[in-house]
Amino acid sequence: MFQMKFRRRAEQKTNYRKRLLMLLGRKNRIVVRRSSNGFSIQLVKYAEKGDQTFVEITSKHLREHGWKGHTGSMPAAYLTGMLFGKTAAKEGFDSGIADLGLQSKKSQSLFAAALGVRDAGIDIPVDAEIPGERLKGKHIADYAQHLKSTDQEKYRKQFSACLKSGLQPENITQHFEEVKKRIGEL
Repeated sequence: MFQMKFRRRAEQKTNYRKRLLMLLGRKNRIVVRRSSNGFSIQLVKYAEKGDQTFVEITSKHLREHGWKGHTGSMPAAYLTGMLFGKTAAKEGFDSGIADLGLQSKKSQSLFAAALGVRDAGIDIPVDAEIPGERLKGKHIADYAQHLKSTDQEKYRKQFSACLKSGLQPENITQHFEEVKKRIGEL
């Protein structure tokens, strides 16, 4: 019985105490989750018969706005958050509380997504400091430039998807700004 009732806690998927506190607050939850190749952000409201999802955006939606980089990177997380925030605002939502799940201690990119939501105009408390250059992908551009000058083979292998899509990874910060501007105009 115990194993069945608390299976999700044993699998480290749900912190029931934290979830209860969020539900008692009666605010919309902005649920940010990371997968191996991207991010998913949902606006969820509690209902007795089960949570209801009103807005959902994944990092794959960035492709529709011209994003050519990896959808699981920190810049993609921030842009996904911005896109979610713009979409949620159009649907009439203006605030929420971040639900980063059990992964929150491990991944700054989840906080980057929450910062993107906040910067899009949604009132969401985020207590994170991430340097703007890191959000824009300067660390990726620096690494790509280093590899390009030292190991061409590793550079082509590491950034094959970017190169195939027509993006030079050392130019990711400029590309980030272009896509951010497009999303900001929504």
